[in-house]
Amino acid sequence: MLPPWIISLNDTAEPAIVGSKAHNLSRLHASGFEVPPALFLPTFDRDRLGFDSSDAYLDAIGAFAAGLNEALGSPDGWAVRSSATVEDLEEQSLAGRFDTHFITSPDELVGAVRQVWDSARLANVGVESMAVVVQKTIEADFGGVAFSQDPLDGTPSTVIEMCRGRGERLVDGEVTPWRVRMDSPERQVPAGFPPDALARIDEGVQRLAKIHGYATDVEWALKNGKLYWLQVRPVTTRVMPKFEVPESQRHELQGLWVRIRHCFAPQKPLVVSMNLPGLFDYPEWESRLVNEFHYVQMRPKPRFPLAEGDYERNMDRWDDVEAEYEKIFDDCLRADLRALDLDQLWSELQRRAELKRGFFPQYYDAEFHQLRSREYETVATFVEEAMGTNSSTDMVISELLGGLDTKTDQKQRQLVNLARLMAEHPDGDICASEEWQTFMDDFGYEAASTHLFYVPMLKENPELVLEMVRQNASQPGPAREGGANWEALRDEIEARLPAPRAAEFSRHLLRLRRCMKRTEDDDYLLQKSTAQVREALLELGRRLVDIGALDSRDDIFYLDADELERAVTQRGFDARAQADAIAERKRVFRAAKVLSPPALIVNGRPKNPRTRAEHGVLKGTPASPGIASGIAVVIDDPFSRNIDTLPANSVVIVPIVTPAFAYMLIGCAAIVTEIGGMASHGAIVAREMGIPAVVGIKGLREQLKSGMKVTVDGTRGEVVLPAPMQR
Repeated sequence: MLPPWIISLNDTAEPAIVGSKAHNLSRLHASGFEVPPALFLPTFDRDRLGFDSSDAYLDAIGAFAAGLNEALGSPDGWAVRSSATVEDLEEQSLAGRFDTHFITSPDELVGAVRQVWDSARLANVGVESMAVVVQKTIEADFGGVAFSQDPLDGTPSTVIEMCRGRGERLVDGEVTPWRVRMDSPERQVPAGFPPDALARIDEGVQRLAKIHGYATDVEWALKNGKLYWLQVRPVTTRVMPKFEVPESQRHELQGLWVRIRHCFAPQKPLVVSMNLPGLFDYPEWESRLVNEFHYVQMRPKPRFPLAEGDYERNMDRWDDVEAEYEKIFDDCLRADLRALDLDQLWSELQRRAELKRGFFPQYYDAEFHQLRSREYETVATFVEEAMGTNSSTDMVISELLGGLDTKTDQKQRQLVNLARLMAEHPDGDICASEEWQTFMDDFGYEAASTHLFYVPMLKENPELVLEMVRQNASQPGPAREGGANWEALRDEIEARLPAPRAAEFSRHLLRLRRCMKRTEDDDYLLQKSTAQVREALLELGRRLVDIGALDSRDDIFYLDADELERAVTQRGFDARAQADAIAERKRVFRAAKVLSPPALIVNGRPKNPRTRAEHGVLKGTPASPGIASGIAVVIDDPFSRNIDTLPANSVVIVPIVTPAFAYMLIGCAAIVTEIGGMASHGAIVAREMGIPAVVGIKGLREQLKSGMKVTVDGTRGEVVLPAPMQR
């Protein structure tokens, strides 16, 4: 008897639950193809599975393993394969990104599952998106792959590659295959290969292409003349779409247009039509959506004639704004929206959206940025006077900005304390602890993006935090303290300056430190402004599902403001027609999601600036001192909720770091970003953590891949590439 949470090959297998690979195997089986018997261990979901944590889920898998022979007898063992919800899709296949392990004993099942999960984490995919296929191993006489069209030139002819034994040897590059094109008269196959097998493989892969509606890549095995189908996915070399500016927009996008830094993913219609972030009519820029990504052209930037007292006035004004909005947003986040009827909820959403839009211009304060730049330049002048013009001024200032005790630093300490608590009480329920509740009260409103309202908050998916805490529980240790030497360095500089100049230096340094702390901490308030709107949207989405206006809560993001009002009032709202419109908008969104938006659009053409490597070294801005080496983990979309905790001592390569992303960085060796300077969140986070960081290396992700070993010199602002790339 199988546990109720295990899904068999004969069951209905939804991709969101069993992953795309398992779903495709079920389709193969249902279409009459011979598929080796298999069981599916679904993606982790606390409510659906009934397990409090992925560790409890793994324990249940271990208990099931004792009956594996009875449930899925296999004299040759089992293949334990990844089945992520993000692989084997038409938009992307991610072939080879995740692990497959062959086991011969049920005792090895838990270890193999853990290794598959670990390969997912290395690729920034969480266990909530990774199912596992446990399949009877076929000790094949011949194995290989087949493509319904040539993967090199796209011509419509079946291409078959094969080797003796398991096809995995071919896929892993261990052997040179026999290669056959079915439109070629020359068809060399190994001795003993059944004469009719080529035709059977050809017929099968072409039939699968028709069933799936796209060019397919299959893995197959032959044993005693019987043909087995092991996997089916889109052709992995299918050319991914490039970001192209639509012809209709090119004339509008003359001059320089810049992608908003926090918009590495496309927007959704409701956010745009309601201008929820306040981005779309901000007076400092003209705004356009290009393939659903947000680009702006800056208007002439105002220059403020700054007087001596303006620093205190501006900072004190912000303290008042922060106190006012902190209370407003906290009250919103504590409110019970379930007590409101539908019309009241619609009004509450509008009120919260207006609060968010009103807060944004005060958060994005141009005068403050000018004041911060002035303080930085002033401190730099004192540093050069004291240390000499040949000193690394940026690096000295970086050290002087350590130990700010930002909210990010406080969050890191709480997370380390949670890891220590878990290590001390391994059998306890950390989610029931006071420390866990405090953390969620303090930071549960955070999301990976402040502008992408469809991205979940931490409290909606606490498993991400819990997984990170678990990984650090085995060796929690003390929190790494960054910036411990800033006071000693300040004293050294003061000692080199005349007394009046030393006092002036100290005063401006304290001002700059206050600016930098505000730079980091004010983003948390921006997060709250987003969270209080998202909560109203989610509750409204739930209500609309209840009355039959929407099929899914998150479909609310695919409405525009007028459609949402009609759905709430039920005046002139056609649910069926709206469902068709939502389906089309989802298709547009999926197409945009696979694009890589360029940093710039210049005269209607996409452009990505790139830093050239000199002698195997990429140069950027030094942001946090020290040298560290590690395995690179390249993150293309820092706002994706597929990102899980990162492998220990990894070098994080990311476009930008936000405070919400920082909680996943505990244990990493170094941070390198494409965007930002000394005042960026990535720089501040690294200094608080006491790890090296280099920022502002344009085109970084095009030059590095996950798995490469790199060295980061945060003192010199350099990233040393792997040796083969230096030639």
